[in-house]
This record gives sequence, C-alpha cells and structure tokens, in this order.
Amino acid sequence: MIFDGAESWACPRRPVKDEPAAFAELMGLYALYAEGVLADDGSIMGQAVKYVTLMRLVHSVVTECQAQQREEARKRP
Repeated sequence: MIFDGAESWACPRRPVKDEPAAFAELMGLYALYAEGVLADDGSIMGQAVKYVTLMRLVHSVVTECQAQQREEARKRP
C-alpha cells in the first residue's frame, strides 16, 4: 500500500500491536473528528495534512465496515 507518499509492505495491523497507546490516541482523535471537533483551532484547511489524511483513512475504513455490517444484516433471515 502507499501511505503518505511512501510504499509500504508492512502489515497494516502491526502498529496496533507494536504501539497500542498510539492506536488508542488515534481512535480517540477519530471519535472527536467524527463529531466535528478538529485537533487544531480553525477549519479543516488549518489542520496538519497528516492528521487529515489519517482521519480520512480511518473514516473510509469505518464506512466500509459499516456497509459490510449492513449487507450481512440484510442477508440474515
């Protein structure tokens, strides 16, 4: 995968196992982002590019998981 302009062959789950505190902080930041609270003062244009990239990535995965859950629930009798 390519992230932040660099190609990586590492398992994307590895950072979760190696740095659980950092992952927990990311999830906490995402929860705030999802509620409209940004990390820095100002608008989305005033945020760090890496922050916005990470939040959009997490949001994309969350949306994909929710769609899959809805599809699985629809298929259940």
